[in-house]
Amino acid sequence: MKSLIEKTSTYVQSLMSQEATGHDWWHTQRVLKMALSLAKAESQNVNEEVLVLACLLHDVKDYKLSGCELAGPQAASEWLLLNNADQDHIDQIVEIISTLSFKGQVHRPMKTIEGKLVQDADRLDAVGAIGIARAFAYGGAQGREIFNPMIPYRENLSTQAYKDKSLLTTSLNHFYEKLLKLNGHYNTILANQVGAQRHELMKLYLKQLLEECDAVDGLFYISLTKY
Repeated sequence: MKSLIEKTSTYVQSLMSQEATGHDWWHTQRVLKMALSLAKAESQNVNEEVLVLACLLHDVKDYKLSGCELAGPQAASEWLLLNNADQDHIDQIVEIISTLSFKGQVHRPMKTIEGKLVQDADRLDAVGAIGIARAFAYGGAQGREIFNPMIPYRENLSTQAYKDKSLLTTSLNHFYEKLLKLNGHYNTILANQVGAQRHELMKLYLKQLLEECDAVDGLFYISLTKY
């Protein structure tokens, strides 16, 4: 008989394979692998089943894909209940999924070590080379321009503004509104080390991109010095 983790893995893979916004099955796999690596580096006791299940389920019907904040936590709860998961574990996993996303907040506290590890792993997959690829994949799926110097990035975003898809923005703006802000704000020592390396790669990429766009005299190029 398959374990709950095996069944959940098969379930999520069937839902997220070939998903085109960067929140696909391979993103889920990278988050899981990173979370387990971060857990190994920590000296705290970690409930591995809670950690693995939260990683596997964290993007199922996520609000960025479903348009509903309650859909993801509800889907996770229903799946786990259907498969007779421990109620305490269900509560922990649903809490992690409910509070995981950035939503305009760099400091988004997680209550448990498992939550902190999933959040770090998910955020690390949003930066560096893979983060660059995912940012443009998501922007393209949302019909956004790559870069438009006439559309300034928003320095400080409320949660509501961050989620509002009707506001005009670009893929490049996302780096300034979220991705560059994550540096130094991970929960674990290893995540901060990995994140710092990926942050520097993003800055080099953005500098080159702006040079090729002949935008070295604009705010986007100048602002890179802040990060």
